[in-house]
Amino acid sequence: MNLILWLELGILLLFSVCCPIESKCTKGCDLALASYYVRPSTNLTFIANALRSEILQSPYQIIECNKNRHPASNRINVPFPCDCIAGEFLGHVFHYNITPSDTYDVIAEYRYSNLTSVPWLERFNFYAGSMIPEDAVINVTVNCSCGDSSVSKDYGLFITYPLRPEDGLSSIASQFNISADLLQRYNVGANFSAGNDLVYIPGKGFGVVAGLSTATTVAVVFLLAVCIYVRFYTRKKAKEAILLKKTSPDLSTNAPRSNSDGLVESTGLAPSSGSTIITLKKPVEFSYKELAQATDNFNVANKIGKGGFGSVYYAELRGEVGDFGLTKFVEVGSALRPARLVGTFGYMPPEYGESGTISPKADVYAFGIVLYELISGKEAIVETNDSSLQFRGLYALFDKAFKQPDPREDIRKLVDPRLGDRYPFDALKRMAQLAWACTQDDPQLRPSMESVVLALTTLS
Repeated sequence: MNLILWLELGILLLFSVCCPIESKCTKGCDLALASYYVRPSTNLTFIANALRSEILQSPYQIIECNKNRHPASNRINVPFPCDCIAGEFLGHVFHYNITPSDTYDVIAEYRYSNLTSVPWLERFNFYAGSMIPEDAVINVTVNCSCGDSSVSKDYGLFITYPLRPEDGLSSIASQFNISADLLQRYNVGANFSAGNDLVYIPGKGFGVVAGLSTATTVAVVFLLAVCIYVRFYTRKKAKEAILLKKTSPDLSTNAPRSNSDGLVESTGLAPSSGSTIITLKKPVEFSYKELAQATDNFNVANKIGKGGFGSVYYAELRGEVGDFGLTKFVEVGSALRPARLVGTFGYMPPEYGESGTISPKADVYAFGIVLYELISGKEAIVETNDSSLQFRGLYALFDKAFKQPDPREDIRKLVDPRLGDRYPFDALKRMAQLAWACTQDDPQLRPSMESVVLALTTLS
């Protein structure tokens, strides 16, 4: 799990530095409700599993939230957390296990009663609509609202309500005992007669909060215990590191050395019986002068925020592309047209070798190979186990595993043995599926890096 979390953090930091945008939301709200249209074949257990979250763990919680529901109603309200996703919008990402008959259309309309849509599923997943593996886990994003104080400050709980053909502005306003004008101001531009839109309805009742108070209290206690444990654990590790430094032998013979890439290379501990040699590459750090110049001498106008470890400033610094992929830094307006592009063997996509075609999807392919490397602990090109001294790419090994009827055992054989059993297999498998999607032969079937980043944020 640590590997996945660090990867998520690194990608999100890279995405935020390379693509700075103004956040459209800064935080979510504790609770929202999803209006789920119940069909005759649907039961509460299925709904609770489909919309499971830290708030909803049992079908009985759905019953508790719908005590006052009209018996003739085909809808039930399901509680879920309303998060700020990637600073872009309010919503929550649920995880749905694919069944053989599922497509994006079926998931959106029948499994989630139009609380999500096909374009939304395509954006948050790295599978093409016709290439969803039977055992895949799909990210299902449901939008929500925390209200708008400029409209009214009297409402804090909102219902995500998928419209149906029989719905209309006046009928919904009457049903929820609110004015049609207020409902329209909360949903500017929404056509309540369209029958397929998503609107947000202010809810007056807050009894659902009381019904969930016990679960919330348990969650808070659990999080507090985790924080205490993490703090104790990190302090213990810090003390062990200091003790190791004091008792370690002279390592002058293994002093760091610079290589041709301008990186500092260190071999760590000298070889000894039972020890593992670890090679680390440390990138060149920016000096204080460079940071001061980039932030206009740490001008408050460039200050993003302040946390427990100090202040965070916005700056544009010259990055460095690693030795894989084909991307090159080119100044805006440059007329550079290289006649021959060179990439690292093992990271180059098939279309580059066949016709020299270059596109952003080439680097998506390279990123998929990097994911394979993280999972397997091997380089992009590996030597086969036979006696012919042949080499194969990691892509071929994982692609062969995914084409098996049950790929689980084949994937386990490719996982870095040094991980032992200290990882959740389902999360690792989803990470491998993301790498597999990134390394499709057809560049059009590879996801965009935006979709990759969003998918990584849901792995944990």
